[in-house]
Amino acid sequence: MWQTFLTPIDLYCERTGPELWAEPVNALTNLAFIAAGLWGVREVRRLGTGTFAEALAWWVVAIGVGSALFHTFANHGTVWADVLPIAGFTLAYTLFNLRRFLGMGWGKAVVVFVAFYAVAGLLTFAVPDWLRQASNGTTGYLPPFLALAFFGAWVAASGNRAGWYNLAGLGDLRCFGHLQDDRPAGLRQLSARHAFPVAHPQRSDARRAAGGDGAVWKGSRQ
Repeated sequence: MWQTFLTPIDLYCERTGPELWAEPVNALTNLAFIAAGLWGVREVRRLGTGTFAEALAWWVVAIGVGSALFHTFANHGTVWADVLPIAGFTLAYTLFNLRRFLGMGWGKAVVVFVAFYAVAGLLTFAVPDWLRQASNGTTGYLPPFLALAFFGAWVAASGNRAGWYNLAGLGDLRCFGHLQDDRPAGLRQLSARHAFPVAHPQRSDARRAAGGDGAVWKGSRQ
């Protein structure tokens, strides 16, 4: 079991080997999450905006720490330190939008929350396999993308400027860094990571076939 958790995996075009510092850009950019989260904690306490807001700020710190762990010690164990804080924050922040920015009671907020993610989940499930594989699973980020767009527009339409901050988050192309180098050229151009090209050896046919779920490092690469 532990051997499985510690098995190195390769999910990103920046990574060129199983070494600790093989994803320097992916790893270092997480410092921004930690800094933003700590700044948020300070501002929440200074302005007295409540426990929920402070919890979200600490959650951002957790995202930075967990993601940094995964992008340095990239294995089947640390991937959960990356995925779970992001997923949890997405769900919690959705409720925060409904409660704080749209002023809903818990009952109505929960109904809207469940209905939205049921639809978002169905849309994600309906994504064609070819697109899921070409994007190296990045289509899994569709629910939070839809949440930013839908609730951002809703909050903005209600007259709360917080909605515009949600919509601004749609401009973050960081998730496209998850795309593989052997994806179609059109998709490759979407990747923000390719503003800083990194040599990435071609995978063998077997590894390329496994690329949709993340190739496992086994010896030297072609």
